[in-house]
Order: sequence, then structure tokens, then C-alpha cells
Amino acid sequence: MIGLGLAAAVTEATGTPASPALWFGSVIASGLPDLDLLGGIFGLPTRRIHRHATHSLFVLGGLILMAAWAWPRLAGGLDSGIGVAWAAALLSHPLLDLVTTGPATAAQGAGIALLWPVMSRRWFLQHPLFAAGEFTECRSRRQAWKALLPEFYFLGPASVVMILLGRLI
Repeated sequence: MIGLGLAAAVTEATGTPASPALWFGSVIASGLPDLDLLGGIFGLPTRRIHRHATHSLFVLGGLILMAAWAWPRLAGGLDSGIGVAWAAALLSHPLLDLVTTGPATAAQGAGIALLWPVMSRRWFLQHPLFAAGEFTECRSRRQAWKALLPEFYFLGPASVVMILLGRLI
């Protein structure tokens, strides 16, 4: 939700017209860092790999630089402002995970490896904004929805504020 709010604010600030590509791409970009959870399907320990390389600002920055290089060759006429909005949505993910990860979650090995591979430390806040749901523990849809509720309560209004601020800029 925050990724969409940031994408909306970026497109307003850059004068980029809204389009289905903007919204679908922003949703995909903001969720990309959690693709590391798919390792569990292949038997990899999700606790060890989740929030590691795919949440690193260096890795994501490199991905953004490669996409910026490829954009003129592959974008097929999409406004470059859409790429900037997608980048904002992508970078919002590890930063939001950081502000919702506290000492208890970090003690279980779920801190955020923001500066990997330069630094292997997993980051967290002593006083997170709120405790995010732990999806690696969910065994049913009901548990997953219950884990998502705090994010909807806190991040939904924040997304609306970002969209409104984007309109005012």
C-alpha cells in the first residue's frame, strides 16, 4: 500500500500520467523483495534467507541501475517517470520492513540486511512503529489475514496521505 502511495506521489511530482502499467508495476515492484519467501518451497530455511539479499539497498539499487540502463531499450514507449515510481515502490519495501521490525523479531533472525553484502548485520528498531505480521509462521489464509490487519490499519491511512500530498505538490 505504501509502495502504491509513493508511486502515486512520484507520478504527480514528475507529471507522469497514471496508467495501468504504473499501478500493476508498482504493486509488483513493492512486493519483489519478498520473493525470497519462495525459497521455502524448495526446502530452503526461510528464516535464514528472508529479508536478506532481496532487502539490501545495494542489491535493489543495482537492480534499479540495471533497469534504468535497459529502460530505453525495453520500455516500449513507457514514460520514464513510471520507472522512477516503480523504483520508489521497490525501495519502500525494505524500509517499511525496517520500521516494523523490533528486537523480538530480530532475535528470531528476521532483521533486515539493508547493507548486504558490504555489512552482514541485520537491522531493526528498538521501538518499531508497529509489529508487522510474521507470514512465515502462517499456516492458513485466516492466519495470513490476521497477520495483515495491523499493516492495513497503519499503512492504509499513510498511503492515502502520500497520495494526497502527491496531489498537492
